[in-house]
Amino acid sequence: MVTRPPPAERPPPVKRPPPAVLITRPEDSARELRQELEAKGYATMVEPLLTIESFGKMSALSEDVQALALTSANAVPALTDEARRLPIFTVGKATADAASAAGCSRVISGDGDAAELAGLIGAKCRKQKGAILHLSGEVVHEDLQRTLSEQGFDVRRKVVYRALPSNGFSDELLTAWRKREIAAVLLFSPRTADILVRLLIDHHLTCRVDTVSAICLSEATATPCRALVWKEICLAARPNRDALIRALEGSIGIC
Repeated sequence: MVTRPPPAERPPPVKRPPPAVLITRPEDSARELRQELEAKGYATMVEPLLTIESFGKMSALSEDVQALALTSANAVPALTDEARRLPIFTVGKATADAASAAGCSRVISGDGDAAELAGLIGAKCRKQKGAILHLSGEVVHEDLQRTLSEQGFDVRRKVVYRALPSNGFSDELLTAWRKREIAAVLLFSPRTADILVRLLIDHHLTCRVDTVSAICLSEATATPCRALVWKEICLAARPNRDALIRALEGSIGIC
C-alpha cells in the first residue's frame, strides 16, 4: 500500500497594506478628515504644507457692516463677540461648523467656491443695508470682493491670518515618497499644490509621482500639478471636501 504525503498547505494570502493617502492640510483641519479616511480603510499621512499664523482678534466693527464672509475656518479665531452676533456667510460646511462651534448663531453656509458664496450673499443680503466684510488670509485666490462689487455691494477685506509655506518635507514623508508608499495626495488649494510641486522638485522626487493620484479640489488646484507626470489627476465634481473624498474613492478604492 502506497502512502501518499498529505497535500502541502497553501501559505496564507499576503495581506496588502491599505493605500496611503497624503493629507496636506494643517493639523487642526486634517484631524477629522484623517479619522474619516481611516474609518473607510485608508492609511493616512498628514504633512501640513502651510502653517497658519493668526493675527489675533479683529478690531471693532464699523457700524455699517451688515454681514461677514469667511472663506476659511482659519479666520474663525479672529471673531469678536460683536462679530459673532452678525450673520456669517461661509464658503463650506467645515468653516460653518467652526463658526458655529465658536458661538456664532447666524451662520449661512455655501457648498462650493467663492463664486457660489457671492451668489448666496447676493440672494440673502440687500446692498442698501451695509457693507460685507470678508475676513481672509494674506493670499486670496478667489476674488469674492470683485464678484460682489460687480453686484453693487460695498465689500471690504480684513486680513486676520497668514499661511506660511513649508520649506521641506519631513524625514517620514521623504522616506514614503522614495519607497513609493504614497498612493494619493489630497490637495485643497492652488497654493498648496504649488508648494507640493516645488518641494518635489527641490527634493528630486518628481520621478516618484507616476504611481500617485493627485486628487484636486478644482481645476485651479490641479494646474500646478500638471507640471509633473502623475498616475492621474482627478478633479472633485464639486469644490468641497465630500466631493474630494468621492474623487479619491473613484481613483483608489478599498476592497
